[in-house]
Amino acid sequence: MSSTTMHLSPGLPIMKSKDLVNWQLVGYAYSTLGDNDALTLQNGKNAYGAGSWASSLRYHDGTFYATTFSSTTGKTHVCRCKDIEKGPWTENSFRPALHDHSLFFDDDGRVYMIYGGGNLRLIELTADVSGIAPSGVHQVIITNASRWPDPTSVCRRKVPRCGKINGKYYLFNITWPRAACAP
Repeated sequence: MSSTTMHLSPGLPIMKSKDLVNWQLVGYAYSTLGDNDALTLQNGKNAYGAGSWASSLRYHDGTFYATTFSSTTGKTHVCRCKDIEKGPWTENSFRPALHDHSLFFDDDGRVYMIYGGGNLRLIELTADVSGIAPSGVHQVIITNASRWPDPTSVCRRKVPRCGKINGKYYLFNITWPRAACAP
């Protein structure tokens, strides 16, 4: 499992469990997220409560991928390693920051991220996951996902997850009414 660390470094904690109840920290996917005034606490700036959010953890062809986005850096960050417990993790990043994304490897060799706050979008990445594919797919797959399943109220929506089983695609998306979050 991976998690959010926001402004803290090292970041993007990686954890393991044998029973999905008890978790053990095995490491972090990155040492530092970036080198700007907010993240280094320079010139009166800070990234408290910001930094990296909503990670996605995937395993594909012998490599683990831990991804996150950051409005503080304005980038999507992709960390990868062969040994999830021992590393070493390497990182690349690209613009823009794809908000609340999920990494998906299709069985035809194409790689995508599903992301977005209102509309859920599908964007194709390069095969090496180093950036957005220049002539790849980039389209809305669910319009106004924050209003679904209840079109009369705006719901909160979090990171979608995609999978493919027996040739069919499945998209999992958590939504809940804003009223459910009121104190």
